[in-house]
Amino acid sequence: MDELPSAPLAPDHAAALRTAARDTVRGWLAAPDPAAALPAIATLGSGAIAAAADASRRLLAAAPAPVDAAAALDALRALAGEEPARGWRPFRRPAPPVDVAAALPPVIRALEDARDGLIRHDVRLSAERDRFAAADARLEETEHLLRALLAGAKAAAREIAATDPARAAALRGPVADALQARLGDVLTQLAVTRQGRLSLGLVQDGNATLAAAVEQARSITVAALRTAAAAGRAVADGERLSAQAAALGQAAVASDAADPGRDAAVRRALADAVAEVEAAIRGLRR
Repeated sequence: MDELPSAPLAPDHAAALRTAARDTVRGWLAAPDPAAALPAIATLGSGAIAAAADASRRLLAAAPAPVDAAAALDALRALAGEEPARGWRPFRRPAPPVDVAAALPPVIRALEDARDGLIRHDVRLSAERDRFAAADARLEETEHLLRALLAGAKAAAREIAATDPARAAALRGPVADALQARLGDVLTQLAVTRQGRLSLGLVQDGNATLAAAVEQARSITVAALRTAAAAGRAVADGERLSAQAAALGQAAVASDAADPGRDAAVRRALADAVAEVEAAIRGLRR
């Protein structure tokens, strides 16, 4: 996994760190023994390292569990007439017909619950990622300070090498070594912190993809199923109307056969009823 690149410091902030490093090195030069600064060097960035370590602990202990939308999506596939993605099973019996109109509301609720769970999960992950970003910023500031102190100590050692070789040796030796060791500690923690940020980013990207799929299933597929259910009802209504039209037609024919002299108004009423039902059928089939 690639590491996040270091962001450049703002010019004013970078200048302030260089000034602080220069003043610190001057203090070491004014001290009887520059090596007396070693305990302070060993604590540089301790707060930033502790905050970063705490963010890593929270990632394992407090990060929310992932949301599983598989059950809702499988239920939707079943309504759409598809097999859930669980492998092929030979000699299975065909599934009984499903009343889509009755079975759809629970599936919609399940999809909406999955979508809402993914949104809540993303909010919590964003909070953890912000915590990592804050720790990253503090560590990076400490890194820049340590590099400035290391450069300042080496430059000061070169300047006083001829006039004060012992003090110069202390700056080049124990002080520089302590700064380099502390820089290594900070860089190690910085790498861990950035890995945590990248991992959370990958999880959030996966969540976003899954949430989009769930929303698409909820909006598009559910709309298609509703349309199919409505079309099924229309077909059933058309079949009932066809049966009624046929029955009315048979009644008209039977009445004419039984009483050829039947009043013309009755025959017209039957014919009008048949025509109305047939018009309704044509309207359903459009």
